[in-house]
Amino acid sequence: MDELPEGLRRLWSPEGSARQGQPRPGLTLSRIVEAAVGMADEQGLGSVSMSRLARSLGYTTMSLYRYVSTKDELLLLMHDSAWRVPTVLDDFPEQWRPALVLWCREQRTILHRHPWLERIRITERVGTPSQLTWMDRGLRALGGVPLTEYEKGQVLLLLNGFLFWQARLAADLQESLREEERPPEEAIMGVADMIKTLVTADRFPALLRAVEGGLFALPQDWQDPQAGADADFLFGLDRILDGVQDLIDRRLAPAALPD
Repeated sequence: MDELPEGLRRLWSPEGSARQGQPRPGLTLSRIVEAAVGMADEQGLGSVSMSRLARSLGYTTMSLYRYVSTKDELLLLMHDSAWRVPTVLDDFPEQWRPALVLWCREQRTILHRHPWLERIRITERVGTPSQLTWMDRGLRALGGVPLTEYEKGQVLLLLNGFLFWQARLAADLQESLREEERPPEEAIMGVADMIKTLVTADRFPALLRAVEGGLFALPQDWQDPQAGADADFLFGLDRILDGVQDLIDRRLAPAALPD
């Protein structure tokens, strides 16, 4: 454990509430992390600073440094706290596909609850207990499929890429909607109308054909933006899992006999 960065070392081998000196009455590491997560949830990751966090808790900035050494360490602790694996994943469905759907849905729920998570760099979350637990659960879902361990890892990586792209798209859209203060359907159609004015047959023939064919059309019964986002999410997830199923089927198919 000694060779790990301090933040990871503390996650794996907690040393108590304070790093050095005397702890402050009423102040704990868990309270600091909880407050930082709440601040990021409400105002975005950029709002989190040691000084602002200290003021919100009613302490001095130096008091916080008795518990966390740097802002990077705080981010690591925030990530691990927000990204903890829910207990529902302790009991997976037996079939690999429903198990991976559950694995993805639960991550998507967390990313929607804490949209700032996708802004934290991969290098700032590798090795945390929560991150490794998610990986273990994903590999457990694929435990019985005829793929190599490397291929299983690549499947999880592909799914993670899809999940985090969906999360970034949703977070950016929500931020834009807050700034524009107009209904989601108006914002989406506004983008579509702008693109239509820029697309011409001589420069973008394929895109023009798609636009005229309904690329940006909203369903007639489109009422709930979340329902539309869920449908888009399930469409993409199903296509990825269809590809995994195809690979599994090819592995299980009997080898062709020589002529």
